[in-house]
Amino acid sequence: MENKKRIVKIGVIAAVLVIILLVLFRLLYSKTAQAPESTVPVVVTKGILSDLQKDYKINAYIEPKNMVQVHSKVSGNITTFRVDIGDKVEAGDELLLINDAPYRLQFEQASAAYDGIGKIYERVRRSYNQGVATQQEYDEARTRYEATKSQYELAKLQMDYARVESPIDGTVLQKYVSTGQLVSPDVGLLVVADLSELVVRAKLPEDNFFRFNKDRDKITVKIKHPAEDTLYAAHIERIGEMVEPQSKNFEVVCNLDEGYDFLRPGMFVNVIFVLERKEDVYSLPIRTLVGDDVLWYVNPDTMRAERMIFQPVFSDDDSFEIPNGYKDYYFIVEGQNFIYDGQPVSVKNTGDYPELDGERQSSAAAKTEKPAAANAGTDGAAAGEADGAVDTDSAQPDAAEEPAA
Repeated sequence: MENKKRIVKIGVIAAVLVIILLVLFRLLYSKTAQAPESTVPVVVTKGILSDLQKDYKINAYIEPKNMVQVHSKVSGNITTFRVDIGDKVEAGDELLLINDAPYRLQFEQASAAYDGIGKIYERVRRSYNQGVATQQEYDEARTRYEATKSQYELAKLQMDYARVESPIDGTVLQKYVSTGQLVSPDVGLLVVADLSELVVRAKLPEDNFFRFNKDRDKITVKIKHPAEDTLYAAHIERIGEMVEPQSKNFEVVCNLDEGYDFLRPGMFVNVIFVLERKEDVYSLPIRTLVGDDVLWYVNPDTMRAERMIFQPVFSDDDSFEIPNGYKDYYFIVEGQNFIYDGQPVSVKNTGDYPELDGERQSSAAAKTEKPAAANAGTDGAAAGEADGAVDTDSAQPDAAEEPAA
């Protein structure tokens, strides 16, 4: 008996609790249903006609295409400098002089020996031709003459090497030594570079190797210094034939075209490879997208937000392309992150779009009917609308029934 009473008591309590919960739920639901819908302020934009391009950006340093470190070929003290940093020189111009006194003495000694042996050789040669001198005497005289001649030419060459000349046309960029300093062939003296041809050597990751080789003729190059906005034209001169095993990078050498008067070797620059470009296409700012594939737009007939599934096909750093069929939609560019499908909105930038001004918004507030489904697509990707969202598996943009502008 006690157990039955306990069971009955528990059942009564449970029934009362269920009734209380149902009443509370009914009251809450009633209040929620009667609560007015909130209107969210948003900023909208239509498609913008512009040019889009896909870039690959990397940093590099400017270098001369032809740069030479000048060395002396003989040792000695520098007596005279003919040039200074910034001077323009031509190939063969005298850059500096090394004390040539020891080399001049050697030359004079070799010259005297050469003259003496040369006379002896000439007498022996005539005697040999007359049959007076033997073959052995002639051969010995000729050997001594040729050895003396070589010593003479070497001494003259060393004396001439005391005059250091520029190996190329260019500009003196650096000086490592000064007048009076003792130098030798293993000591760098100056750096001369041809500034009429500048290059950048960009190191690109291995995964770009195939595209750059395949599309080399289509890729354009721009060079930009971080301190200014000017873009300097360049072109790909050479693509490296190997990928470095340690860094997994390959080299792309780009020649700067004309008009880079203020760029100098050693400058840090941004290299912009334009991989693909589209002109006069409609686009939206990247920030219009929510996530990777959701757009929101305002239906001007109801002044409510509607959701669209959209996957961009072509984009740059700031914008992405949309089909022509979407160019007159009022896409929400600010305020779209916390709205739901069908929510009333008020447009803040009605100065740009007077057709969405407050008077029209007020008159449309009472409307609840949504416009007919709009179907659209982009670049061969199909699209259609289901429950207020464009499904990318449906019709083409040409079949779209757009909301009134």
